[in-house]
Amino acid sequence: MIVSLLTFLLVGCERSVEPVQPPVEDSAPEVPLITGDEALPAGHPPIDAPPPISSSDPMPSDHPSIDEDNPGSLDEEDFGHPELSGSEIKIIVPEEVQSKWQTVILGVANAAEKSEVQAQIGVPTVLEKSGLVLLVEAFLPSYTSDFNTITSISNELDNPAAMIQLKSGDEVVARGWVFKNLPEYNTFKHASVVLTLQTAGTADAE
Repeated sequence: MIVSLLTFLLVGCERSVEPVQPPVEDSAPEVPLITGDEALPAGHPPIDAPPPISSSDPMPSDHPSIDEDNPGSLDEEDFGHPELSGSEIKIIVPEEVQSKWQTVILGVANAAEKSEVQAQIGVPTVLEKSGLVLLVEAFLPSYTSDFNTITSISNELDNPAAMIQLKSGDEVVARGWVFKNLPEYNTFKHASVVLTLQTAGTADAE
């Protein structure tokens, strides 16, 4: 009895399993390779290649003029660039700064000398060995700028900077800012003279 029942269940299970059908292969037609030499369909308008451009062809009436000696250059006004005013940012030294700071201590290094110079603000100082004349035009203990003015936001030595002028005879050979804490931002540049800002002296200093 048990053997007959097992035989019945096994036969029933075999009959209930459906065979797996193999996947149907895609029978989409093969797309022909386009080479560009095929004929256009009937009724298609002809396609003409653009005519070659010659250097002798006239320019459009509104085209900016091109310099014949330098065809790749156009005048600056052709691009609408703003004109540079050439004006310098105004330096404002507060009264309390002027009254407190009187001298600037600079390190001077060049082929002729390497020394420390104490220069009075606004008074020319001769560098003895080179004969160059150094002038501290302005000193700001806490330099700041809003791109319209340059001034000092305090009277403390938070970001000291000095505007230095260097002359050879009557000719100004270098001029720019020298920073104590940020010398990499110095705008004073000269081929042989290197300046470093050490500190500044007050009016009541001995």
